[in-house]
Amino acid sequence: DEMGLGKTIEVLAWLALHPEKRPVVIVCPAHLKLNWANEIRNTLPGKQKVQVLYGTDASQPIVGDIIIINYDILHQGWLDPITNLSPQVLVIDEAHYCRNSKALRTKAVRKLARKVPNVLALTGTPIVNRPIEGYNIIQMVDKTLFPNFWEYAHRYCDAKQSWFGWDLKGAS
Repeated sequence: DEMGLGKTIEVLAWLALHPEKRPVVIVCPAHLKLNWANEIRNTLPGKQKVQVLYGTDASQPIVGDIIIINYDILHQGWLDPITNLSPQVLVIDEAHYCRNSKALRTKAVRKLARKVPNVLALTGTPIVNRPIEGYNIIQMVDKTLFPNFWEYAHRYCDAKQSWFGWDLKGAS
């Protein structure tokens, strides 16, 4: 959905319909953490304990029903403590941040997504440059849709072998 069409409120409505699915982890850019916290407090019924995580000191206790963390600190010590909570829902806001398989943030979010039964990915930024940029997001949301990377690469990315390895920058 484009910006301003209500992706956040769609997620919050889904969470309201599934109060048994806690804890929830929301991964987003740092500048959106407080916005998420405010929207949750103003929208969700009941007493949801919202915890916003800051910094790289992952020794502080995580006690929220809904935990909000930004991409940049997830891989800096927070990944294991969050995974150990056995989150039931992972919300990946601005999911296009996870398009590069080599980026630390993508690796951290993918690792977390593998352990979470419900993954919701939000983005208002279409991935129009290359189909390969959508693969990570698709994998995090539904691992069964394209379980084989190479089938996806050949079908959608016009995969070609070159002198320098595989070229996956095309579209087919």
